[in-house]
Amino acid sequence: MRSLAGSKELLTLPLRLELVKNRFPSSEKESSQMKRRLYFPLVLLVMALFPVSATLAQEHPEHPKNAEKAKEFSATDLENAIKADIAEKSKDTNGVFKLKDPELKKTWDLTLDRVHKDRLSKLSADTYFACVDMKDREGKTVDVDFFLKSKDGKLEMTDTTVHKVEGKPRYNWKEEDGFWKRVPVRSE
Repeated sequence: MRSLAGSKELLTLPLRLELVKNRFPSSEKESSQMKRRLYFPLVLLVMALFPVSATLAQEHPEHPKNAEKAKEFSATDLENAIKADIAEKSKDTNGVFKLKDPELKKTWDLTLDRVHKDRLSKLSADTYFACVDMKDREGKTVDVDFFLKSKDGKLEMTDTTVHKVEGKPRYNWKEEDGFWKRVPVRSE
């Protein structure tokens, strides 16, 4: 049995060698074309990924080389920025600061009473908050929260919200990890 199987193997050996031989290029020209077909897509892939690798490569991503630290502002800086913003927005309305109130669906006509210097706080590395008392035409006290962001070394007003009307809060503040967060008013 063994000799019969061995003779069949010998008969198919030339056929196997021919199949294996056909897998490889027979001339140098075919070999060169085959290399080009293999290397060309590989070179394109490397060239395409090169700009990506250059932009991703940083010394330490968490410490960029040219990052500027946000400027620290004093309570006086914040107060002055708020007063300047109120004055600017009130100059065309005879000193009246107009503030939209989506909750009451009205616009308040307000004048500055005082900026609470004791309630000027930092919300994040570049965002600040200030509590400001304003009065409407009837003398109601409206506590307005001003939000400012440090941009290019200056304070820029980003938002104003009605915090309280006649002492009744719409939201509260809670300190977490050195920063203040807005929280809902608890119902009693």
